[in-house]
Amino acid sequence: GLEACSWSERQEPLICLFSAPRLGQVLCEGQGPLAQQCLQRVIALFPGTPEAREFPALLGEVLEGAPRGSWLVRNLVTVLERHLMPASAGPARVMSLWLTWLCWAKEQLAGTPHGALDRLNSSSFVRALVLSVVKQEPEALLSFCQLYFGGGAGECEPPAEVLQTLAFATPLAERLFPTLVGFMRGQSVESVSQVLGTPSFTTPEATRLRIFCSVYALQMQPMYDYEFFGSANPLKQEEVQVLVPFLNRLAYHLVSTMPCKASMGAPARELRTSLCSLVCLLYSRHCRRPILLGENAWIIPDSRLLIRRAPVVDLGADEDPDDGGAAGQGDEDAMDVEDPDAMEDGGRRARATA
Repeated sequence: GLEACSWSERQEPLICLFSAPRLGQVLCEGQGPLAQQCLQRVIALFPGTPEAREFPALLGEVLEGAPRGSWLVRNLVTVLERHLMPASAGPARVMSLWLTWLCWAKEQLAGTPHGALDRLNSSSFVRALVLSVVKQEPEALLSFCQLYFGGGAGECEPPAEVLQTLAFATPLAERLFPTLVGFMRGQSVESVSQVLGTPSFTTPEATRLRIFCSVYALQMQPMYDYEFFGSANPLKQEEVQVLVPFLNRLAYHLVSTMPCKASMGAPARELRTSLCSLVCLLYSRHCRRPILLGENAWIIPDSRLLIRRAPVVDLGADEDPDDGGAAGQGDEDAMDVEDPDAMEDGGRRARATA
């Protein structure tokens, strides 16, 4: 009967059906052609993404000691792990759509105690899911990013275990970089900021950039210099040459135009923090062994104008900007800028740091 209903009419009964206790296990354990056909028909009942509306009364109903929302997540994860991931060579639309539904179901559990996400956040599951998703089209990769890093106004960082797995057991960073390089070249920082969706930074591009910075920064921390400049680096050296100036300019732009982190939403705040942290790591490595050529490669030309306008932009410094003192270190991603006149004597420089 659900197949004959419109998508709008189908959503609530479909959620009711798929939040039945252990339905995913029953569907995936069936043997023979009939069981497989039944599973395929159930998956085909999800032709579109969930609407923004919620079903709190339905998902809060307790069945066998757990709310329907918890059973819904468990069933979606079971079908994903036992049927869709092993068949990752199938249509990307199916994987992407299933991850979108799982993301929606996960959001319905926000703020409530539950154990339904334990499997979703386990290292083995995350690793297998990434290896499955990277074989798909970019749409599936974006759905994965939204599942673990969110895209709305709420908190959007995954557990530390998930980040560790993404950094050291998957090729996520090197697969994300090609999806970002298009706007790293030849665009002004203002244009890039618009692509990223300033001031909320909830666009797919902003989400992918935030994830890339978080994962790549984690990969860099235990990496020796000879590894960074060798084959152990997930990025080629020519890609690093594109990445570093872009991140340096963007980090400076974010900190100088949006100095108050407290007024930023969670996605914007996390993007700024992850981006500035990666710039700091890259610059520290550059100080040991140059990444960019040229004496002034890291200097932001606009920093002269910023300093002249101080203290309109709060960079965390307590000193008067005219006394030649350096910026303070109170903010974790404050911009370290100094007197531009001293730069002509070979002294101080302005750069973006985390």
